[in-house]
Amino acid sequence: MPEEKVLEVKEQPGAFFYLANRIDGVEQKLSAKIEAVEQKLSAKIEAVEDNLRREFKEEFSKLKTEQMSSRQELKEEIGKLDEKIDTLRYWVIGILVVGFGGVIAAIKL
Repeated sequence: MPEEKVLEVKEQPGAFFYLANRIDGVEQKLSAKIEAVEQKLSAKIEAVEDNLRREFKEEFSKLKTEQMSSRQELKEEIGKLDEKIDTLRYWVIGILVVGFGGVIAAIKL
């Protein structure tokens, strides 16, 4: 059946131009729709990219803040440990001095 219709169209005068115009019209409509879809997709892609950039910046800022606070905490802990080490060092020196003093006193006796 479809072949008969094609033959009928071919036999009619001006049918070729009619079909060509119809095809052009359909092509233009499809091109417009494709363009609209591409624009919507581009807009959505840009929105997603912007959201990802914003989220990345926020997350990076949080991590940087956490890192800075962690560094500060570590510096404070190191300072406390340094104080303890100094205290232990003084105790060891004191014990050695007292110990050597005792040894020297024992030798003199």
